Amino acid sequence: MAEETKQNQYNTIGLGYVAPRPVVRMNLDAYSKAIDKIDQKSREAREKKSAIDAALAQVELNPSEDAWKYKYAKNIKDQIDQAAMFGDYSGALNTAIELAGKAVSSPELLGRIRASKAYKEKSDEIDKRVASGEITSLTSRRWKAQNPYKYQDTYDENGNIIGGTEWKQTYNPVRIADIAQIAERAIRDAAPSVQSSASEKRNAISNAESTGIGSGKFGTLNSTDTTRGSSTQVSELTAKKIRSNFMSLYNQDEVAKQYTNQNYDDYKWLYDEADRKLKDPSLNLTAEERAQLEKDRREGLDYITDNQGNITSPFKSMLKKIDNVLINASFKNVDTRSNSIDVAGYGYDSTGGSGGSQGSGYGDGSMLLRSTDGYTRGGVAKQELDNNGGTVGQASELITGVYNVSKRGKK
Repeated sequence: MAEETKQNQYNTIGLGYVAPRPVVRMNLDAYSKAIDKIDQKSREAREKKSAIDAALAQVELNPSEDAWKYKYAKNIKDQIDQAAMFGDYSGALNTAIELAGKAVSSPELLGRIRASKAYKEKSDEIDKRVASGEITSLTSRRWKAQNPYKYQDTYDENGNIIGGTEWKQTYNPVRIADIAQIAERAIRDAAPSVQSSASEKRNAISNAESTGIGSGKFGTLNSTDTTRGSSTQVSELTAKKIRSNFMSLYNQDEVAKQYTNQNYDDYKWLYDEADRKLKDPSLNLTAEERAQLEKDRREGLDYITDNQGNITSPFKSMLKKIDNVLINASFKNVDTRSNSIDVAGYGYDSTGGSGGSQGSGYGDGSMLLRSTDGYTRGGVAKQELDNNGGTVGQASELITGVYNVSKRGKK
């Protein structure tokens, strides 16, 4: 009783009468299930967030998009974390589910995926063409410098991102044209001009002597007949004709003309870039970098200028490199041939009188015998006339001739 009175006093001190709080028995099973459900939603929200991170990690974008990609993923995580800030994991889960669907299909992401893919495919193609020898490494350097990856979001009238720009190259390099091969063909197909002339001169000399021995007559005859002649042939292929042939073939080759312009642009870019960097103090170039840039500048300037150091055209720059081949193929050949023919001869004859006479003839090389019976020819020959009691029964004449013929030809 005393205890009850004391309790009542506590309940009424300064506050009047306060009714005692009834004892409420809590349903711990329901509370436990509610906690489990919250934990589950929290866990699912975290799993969704991790799944979003994993999906974005698989997306291949150009390296220049790394900063954008980081901000994009962080924005998604921040929205999920914001929804769960006051323990509303159910709302956080719903947000995570919604963002998971949009994360890899948003216009800003899809636009960047397309642009990155287009750039990578073309850049890889350029590298393969260099490796195969289809284009030069200098062409590749200029192409990559003048065709960088770039992308820009596009918006509707309400400021919502609806897509982005497409990446396109500014030009497609042409394959290397073999200008030297065109020059070789021009030389091979160019026919030289040929001119010929000839002349001839003849000189004849004869000497004769006659002596009498006994009742007969003896005579000698010496003669020289000289013929001299010459012929000249001029064969010529001029550099002008070769160049004309080269131009005809070159103008028919569209790839060669395009490559000539491209090659000139490559070297002009090489010179301009090296010159710009060498004049920029903010680059703080190392000694090695400066040396390489100076080399590039000299190489570029040498190609785009003529022999006097003046900036020239793409065609003249190309011709400067190939003209020596055309000039060296030109020629002029003069072929002179001369010949000399000398014919020398000597001979003697005799006729017999009364009492008879005899004649004979000898030849070193050949002998001509004329008689009433005709002509005979042999080595060393001897003819005797018939003697009928000191008279000539049959008239005959013996002529023995020795001929030395010499032909001399000189080229």
